[in-house]
Amino acid sequence: MRRILGCVLCSALVFGGVSAEAAKKSSGKGREKQAKAAKIAAETDENGSESESSAVATKGSVLNSFSRALSFDAHPTLIEPLASAIEAAGKKVSYTVEFIENWDSESSTPALKEIGFKVSLTENGVEKKLDLAKTALNAKKLKKGDLLGEAKFGEFTVCCSVVDFQKEKNKVSGLTVEGKLISVAGVAASSTASTEKGAADAEPVSEPVAAIPVAAPVAPIAAVDSHTGLSLAQGLMAKAAELAVDKEVGKLALYKKALLVLGDAPVGEAAALAADLKGKIDTLSASAKTGAAVQDASAAASLAGSAVGPATVSKPSPEAKSFFDDAKKQLSLGNDVEARNLLRQAVAKDPGFIDAWLLSGKIAMENSKYSQAKEAFEKVLAIRDDEVSAAVGFFKACYYQGESESGLAKLESMAKRYPTKLAVRSALAEAYFQDSNYSGCEEECVKILNEFKSADSIKDLLARAREKTK
Repeated sequence: MRRILGCVLCSALVFGGVSAEAAKKSSGKGREKQAKAAKIAAETDENGSESESSAVATKGSVLNSFSRALSFDAHPTLIEPLASAIEAAGKKVSYTVEFIENWDSESSTPALKEIGFKVSLTENGVEKKLDLAKTALNAKKLKKGDLLGEAKFGEFTVCCSVVDFQKEKNKVSGLTVEGKLISVAGVAASSTASTEKGAADAEPVSEPVAAIPVAAPVAPIAAVDSHTGLSLAQGLMAKAAELAVDKEVGKLALYKKALLVLGDAPVGEAAALAADLKGKIDTLSASAKTGAAVQDASAAASLAGSAVGPATVSKPSPEAKSFFDDAKKQLSLGNDVEARNLLRQAVAKDPGFIDAWLLSGKIAMENSKYSQAKEAFEKVLAIRDDEVSAAVGFFKACYYQGESESGLAKLESMAKRYPTKLAVRSALAEAYFQDSNYSGCEEECVKILNEFKSADSIKDLLARAREKTK
């Protein structure tokens, strides 16, 4: 009996020791997972704002949304979606989103490795800021609808997700992001409080930011009540009225935003305002296109008797060519300032030197000097009005300045002059897509496919445009 009792006691001690050690390890891992989950679940700043990695995107009323296509080309990183503050939940609200991008440019195919955001929300004149951690982008796992980041500011949330992306050699070469300003008043307040209270008890999370499909993009207007939409539209029109007479492009952009916020089927006072806006938009659109044509002719005439067209372009002078070659060498060495100086000397010696003007425009674009880029590309188009790369460069410079109508007018004018040139027509279709004019892109793609047999590349663009219009 004593022997049996001794064995039992020994077994209890051994297994008890093992169990205690296992429990200790398990407890340690549990605490580690809880700490990790708590860190991931919420990063609170001094303003009480939260950056969340949520399995489900915040639900609520979408007050505003925007989309931005990102590529290795130069582009503005700070987005200000609203022309002026909007009224929501009894408060005046505006917001900005700054893109923080990490590009890998070592290989022949530049790739977007990570993306983060700096979000600012101004509520009744008080600004709150929050930095969202960068999200690593895996081309094999990335999906449309993936949530990239979400910032909570009490009753309002700003979230960013994937709308579309391009892949090259299993790398993300381009990304289109949709941002939304959401009012969570009365919808997600309880879940927000729960997150603040129970962050330490959150379930373990495997990734910093959950990649989850979301529903199709919601039009910003769908969630804005008629009174708010009417007030916002009137505010945009008032801002347009304050612009100088020659600021037609700015007025046009504001009128289009005002029409958008009124929704698809406005009634009453909103319907009358929508009709007025459509008339103003039609008038200004026609004026913008006429103005672009006049500018083209004027610029061409300013070139000391040189006729427009590729046949009139002559070879650059030897001295100008020498400056140009030296500029390319300096550029390859990273001496940007010296390269620009040499290019200035090149065009001073030969004002009709197309390659020098093109390179000047490209350098200006890379340095976010969009006004200078537009001037350089317009010089090229005044010398040779079928130079597609210059027209595309001009459009992008206008687009980054919020004046895409001027850039589109330039491409549309070129397409009318050269309807049988596939490169010109394709560039116009691509520009429509970049400007989010998906119906215009679809229409142009269909025309191209009907008129050109060798336009296979347009089929993919057409499919993407139709996907957007669903």
